[in-house]
Amino acid sequence: MWSTIARIIIRNPLWALGSVLLMTAVMGYFATKTQISHQFGRLLPVSDTAYIDYENFKSTFGEAGNTVAIVANPSSGIFDIDFLESWSNFARKLEGLSGVINAADLTSLVLLERNDSLKKFQPKFFFDSGNMEDFEEQYRQLPFYHGIFTDLPKKNTVLLLRLEPEVLYSARIIPLIEEIKEEVAIYEQREQVQLYVSGLPYIRMANTLKIKKEVYLFIVLALSVTALIIFLFLRSWRATYISLGIVILGVVWSFGLISALGYEITLLSSLIPPIVIVIGIANCIFLINKYHAEFRHHGNKVLALQRTITKIGNATFMTNATTSLGFAAFILTDSVILVEFGLVAALNIFVVYLLSIVIIPAAYIFFPEPKKKHFQHFDRRWLRSMVFFLDMWTQTKRVRIYVVTSIAFVFSLLGMSRLYSSGSLTDDFSKNDPVYTNVKYIESQFNGVMPLEIIIDTKKKRSITQVKTLRLIDELEQRLEMHSDLSTPLSVARLARFAKQGYYGGNPEFFSIPTSQERNFIYSYIPRDSENARLLQTLTDSNQQVIRISLQVRDLPTPQMRLLLDSVYNEVTEVFNVDDFDVTLTGASVIFVKGTDYLIRNLLISLGLAIGVILFIMAVLFRSWKMTIVALVPNLLPLLLTAGVMGFAGIPLKPSTILIFSIAFGISVDDTIHFLAKYRQELALRQWNIVESVRASLRETSISMFYTSIVLFFGFSIFTASSFGGTVALGFLVSFTLIVAIGANLLLLPSLILSFEKFLTNDDFKSPPVQLLENEGDND
Repeated sequence: MWSTIARIIIRNPLWALGSVLLMTAVMGYFATKTQISHQFGRLLPVSDTAYIDYENFKSTFGEAGNTVAIVANPSSGIFDIDFLESWSNFARKLEGLSGVINAADLTSLVLLERNDSLKKFQPKFFFDSGNMEDFEEQYRQLPFYHGIFTDLPKKNTVLLLRLEPEVLYSARIIPLIEEIKEEVAIYEQREQVQLYVSGLPYIRMANTLKIKKEVYLFIVLALSVTALIIFLFLRSWRATYISLGIVILGVVWSFGLISALGYEITLLSSLIPPIVIVIGIANCIFLINKYHAEFRHHGNKVLALQRTITKIGNATFMTNATTSLGFAAFILTDSVILVEFGLVAALNIFVVYLLSIVIIPAAYIFFPEPKKKHFQHFDRRWLRSMVFFLDMWTQTKRVRIYVVTSIAFVFSLLGMSRLYSSGSLTDDFSKNDPVYTNVKYIESQFNGVMPLEIIIDTKKKRSITQVKTLRLIDELEQRLEMHSDLSTPLSVARLARFAKQGYYGGNPEFFSIPTSQERNFIYSYIPRDSENARLLQTLTDSNQQVIRISLQVRDLPTPQMRLLLDSVYNEVTEVFNVDDFDVTLTGASVIFVKGTDYLIRNLLISLGLAIGVILFIMAVLFRSWKMTIVALVPNLLPLLLTAGVMGFAGIPLKPSTILIFSIAFGISVDDTIHFLAKYRQELALRQWNIVESVRASLRETSISMFYTSIVLFFGFSIFTASSFGGTVALGFLVSFTLIVAIGANLLLLPSLILSFEKFLTNDDFKSPPVQLLENEGDND
């Protein structure tokens, strides 16, 4: 098959190049339609109970994550007249922005005045710039607002912006958040008051803008780093330009496939273009090295190009297949963001492989024959020294290799015993990032920013108007207020207490649940079109059967968040017996915890499946289960060592760090396949002389394996330039895993083959069903 492919490409280079450019032009058209995602990726599958609960909540009560909070701590105090007037003007300015429903602040609050002649409450704005002492006193006597618009010590105040749901997940959200940030900056400069901005829309847009910035940064860094490395290794501008051209086309395909499949760019998929560049350059180095080696051997350019394809066609195909499988494993997670990432990455690995296998021979046909300087890199002294070192250690110092391997294994087990899973909404932001510091400041004053919703189905219509139900809610709220990680809860019970206080002339002593006798005439004073009635509609369903208790929770690491949610659930069920009520916890905080747990569990499963599938492929290729087991050792060791380093370094298991294991395994096993394929070929040429076959395999494959591993190491290292902690960890850990893998494949694998030569090598291994490398003596 590969002989036919080689013949077609070499005889029709213009047709081959033209076809590639035409298909890339189509992908380029789709690439122009690519959009950045404006929402957090969905972690849970649509069939998950937590996801269904959240969707049911939104269909009943509407969007909950559409609030931006702006907190001020003025040195003059929150009741200073100058501050309040500027704060009111600021709120009205923000309220006028397109996409903002309303802005609620201290100066827009109302008290309820009882009008006996009209038999209803009349809301009254009590902010009066001419009488600030009365305003402060009135506010202090309205506990309904305490903990919501001010912290309990009354030193901080918050301005709440409600955004239109239609804007939240569209491109309009970016300019709106930018306008808010601009107004905030103007206010801070004019009033010399520091503001702290947060809320899910704000965090989400900070995430989106960083993705937009970093996707281009990583492409530039990947191109620059890999171009420098390939030139330093091959000392050929021609090889550098051709390789860069291939990976640039691969980048176009990556963006084009994202768009063509109907996806958007997320934090994960933004990593695909630079990954394509890194892996594509590694492919190019391997193929160009083989071309130079063939030409050096016999001096015939056309024959060298043909043999480059025919001799290593199967091997490069299989190595790219295993790399793709490492990414494709994410498709099994049933998580949208991981399925999209896995599918697009796996397809693009094959695309960039096909681009390299077509473009390199087709392009080199038009160039002059390589000169001596183009393959002098094979004779570099330090490369010869490296090959000699590898040969000497695998032949004479295998015991030392096994001792170091054993120490690494013990180190790995000790480190893995310290591993723990964690993660939070702001976990990937730098600790110095304003997004992170703002969240932490607001949490310190108001106890939370992440929405948590407690939903209680009473199973009886209009049951929330019953005093018994209100008292149960009130009891629960008092319990919840004991938690330092929860904000002040808002519910129909708090609203009922506010109505009773208004009925009794605003006396704070009457901020309590109405009695059975008080209930009817107090409720009769609430007009259906009042602000309180509208607020009531957001706290219960149309049948007044379902109770909603809304609060915020600190952005805690998942283990602590899990314990807190369990504690809250227990508190709720102690008050509302599960035999009589249906209790559900939902909101962004619950979705994040459940989603993180789900991803970690499924990523581990997908990693196991990826390893199993790749081992099955190797077993089929080499028809030797013994050799497959031995080949597993140098590929599992880097994963175990990386897990050990994570444990000792305190790097938690979370979606962004578990990703590295499937990716690294899929890539590192490529070197194993290359080495074993060459070793099997050498066995046939050297009359089953195992020692000489191992030596020849090291001489032939070690340089290309070293070159490609260095490219991969520095290529993945570019992700450490990210401002996202998870991306930094991914870059560092994948690079570390791959550098350990190259050492394991060049030292440990040959040592194991030599130590267990009689156990491993048999006729099945010598005559496999698939010939990965053509024999050197084959005629072309």
